[in-house]
Amino acid sequence: MRSRAPETDATVFHIKQPLIGAPISDHQMKQLISNSLLERSACLARPVDEALHSLHNIEIVFLFGKPDISKSNFLDATIPQRLLVRPSSKMSDIVQSELNMNPHRLAPIETKRPSRMPLLILLSKLIFYSFLIIPNAARAQWPDHVIRLIVPYGVGSNMDTVARLIAAKLGEQLQQSVFVENRVGGTTIIGTNAIAKSAPDGYTLGLANTTSQTVSAAFTPNLPFDPIKDFSPVAMIGTSPFVLLGTAQNGVKTLKDFIALAKANPGQLRYASAGVATLTHLAGELVSRKTGIKLVHVPYRGAEQSMVDLVAGRIELMVGTIAPTLGYIRAGKLRALAIMGEARSPLLPDVPTISEAGAPGCEAVQWIALVAPAGVPKAIVMRLNQNIATIIKGQEIQNSFKVMGITPAFESPEDLAARIQSDVLKWKEAAASISGTK
Repeated sequence: MRSRAPETDATVFHIKQPLIGAPISDHQMKQLISNSLLERSACLARPVDEALHSLHNIEIVFLFGKPDISKSNFLDATIPQRLLVRPSSKMSDIVQSELNMNPHRLAPIETKRPSRMPLLILLSKLIFYSFLIIPNAARAQWPDHVIRLIVPYGVGSNMDTVARLIAAKLGEQLQQSVFVENRVGGTTIIGTNAIAKSAPDGYTLGLANTTSQTVSAAFTPNLPFDPIKDFSPVAMIGTSPFVLLGTAQNGVKTLKDFIALAKANPGQLRYASAGVATLTHLAGELVSRKTGIKLVHVPYRGAEQSMVDLVAGRIELMVGTIAPTLGYIRAGKLRALAIMGEARSPLLPDVPTISEAGAPGCEAVQWIALVAPAGVPKAIVMRLNQNIATIIKGQEIQNSFKVMGITPAFESPEDLAARIQSDVLKWKEAAASISGTK
């Protein structure tokens, strides 16, 4: 006659591997089964190392009480009447369909005499066969809970707006909530470091841009993270090239006119930036160095006052963004001398690129991208990459981006990684020219 053991009579050992790709050690396996296992139990982990690479969470259940594993000879230990290796409750739906069993209830127990089969052999076989179905199922399960998107900018900023637009659409694509967490401070360093230090499980993503990944590295020699090694580039979201602006007060209409004026008055003309050690600061220095002119840097806190001074002719040049300056340009109060990108802006189609205007190599673009901590599984990265590709093609995103002066742009993880690496070197060189070092 069969009987069913109550839940309280079972001894359950939980095995948890939160990081895909990290095999369980001999020592961990010993502790998971019992604190009293002897040296010979070390071989238990070895037959299943490969399976454990994809393990998320399993339970080893000794039905009808804890097995007798205290004997001096481990292979002779008496096992309970029945032993079950099963995925934990997270995998309940998958296991039920694959194994035709209910993981929320204990299996019936035979009343016959307990088996003397060596525990080592039985347990190894059970673990091995249980993993035949787990790896693909575990990978297919992502995402099974809320995803966090860290933004190293304040609420209401352009980057925050972009993040919230993407988070909403990404949540729809993944059928899982994606919430934005603003981590502000240290000119993006605090938030970017939080991204780098998070678990590479696909549940923490980050919004990155030229400033957070490259300008910080250019001006900060002892960053708490490596902008290249500590991140998994996921997808490009969009680009926002800077525009080189001149005042309408001095008769300068083209970049070549401005360069000629600057060379005739070395050290007399001034350019405005959004502050010291910002991307606009570096962009201005790049133009100065590449064109062979000498300009005086005037840092401002934001763009509002610098635009007022440029309109009034108190400064002669400004590195700005397109969206907030568009009204001044169209009204003829400011002159757009060049778009500092590789292509013309759809908002200012008649304004030449910096290369067309006569200053090749002076491109300065604020790109925006999705990144993750280094080590996130490739399958998750590629799925997110394709999600972003779909999202930025949507009309709603394109309309919102156009208002902010952002052009949707898609790149593979490999191309994004190459861009980050290239920009790190580029802006480090520009920063070195400011400090007078090589």
